[in-house]
Amino acid sequence: MPVFRTIEGFTVNTASFGNGERTIVGVGGWIGNWELWQQPFEILSRSYRTVAYDHPGAGETVVPHEALTFDQQVDTLVDLLDDFDIDRCVLAGESNGGTTAIAAASRQPERFEALVLVDSPISDFDNEPTRQFVDALRADHEGAMRAFVDFCIPEAGAEHLKRWLLRILMRPDVETAVALLEAMSDVDLRPILPEIGIPTLVVMGELDALPNNGVAVAEETVGLLPDAQLHVVDGAGHVPTLTRPGEVAGAVEAFLAQT
Repeated sequence: MPVFRTIEGFTVNTASFGNGERTIVGVGGWIGNWELWQQPFEILSRSYRTVAYDHPGAGETVVPHEALTFDQQVDTLVDLLDDFDIDRCVLAGESNGGTTAIAAASRQPERFEALVLVDSPISDFDNEPTRQFVDALRADHEGAMRAFVDFCIPEAGAEHLKRWLLRILMRPDVETAVALLEAMSDVDLRPILPEIGIPTLVVMGELDALPNNGVAVAEETVGLLPDAQLHVVDGAGHVPTLTRPGEVAGAVEAFLAQT
């Protein structure tokens, strides 16, 4: 059940399910809270201990805007592991949460037995479409978010999931959303990827069309990592943890059976 913990001086909303011998820790992307991992973890918690949390700026983890830096995201993740007494785990990140996961793995590789990166960009965060999106957010917050949700979930018959994602994304205020986007502007993980020898599963929605993402980025990520494999979710957009949780969980289980 969800529990608030004090981590890095912030009140962090967390959730933990299952009691398996191996632990999977999930990180949401941008302003996406722990619910982005809720459905896959419902399946995975039958065999694993699963832990997820609202990272700084997401969901119920409200922090000052000046604390919304990329380094703070990594610091909070590492300290969360300490708070849960997790010495070693599988680290799973969705979207920008995967970017955070890579940075954490580079910092403390001994703590991670495997990585799972779901639709996670690695560079080129400062681009013209994102700058236009920031302007749109400030001009019409809800309208821009509705358009973003439609862009992220192109799958048919997913109106209930679009409503869920919109409610998740509308929790933080607009300046928090903008601050978290701008915090990524100079992040480029390509130079450190060849140094990360941790077994990695890269999951990518076939139809992900975010400006610095997509199957080509996933293939680049796999090519740069020494020990990585790619799973493409056919017909899925940017958030297969919401739209295709069974396939994501199945891919993770099959991957972890090899490690």
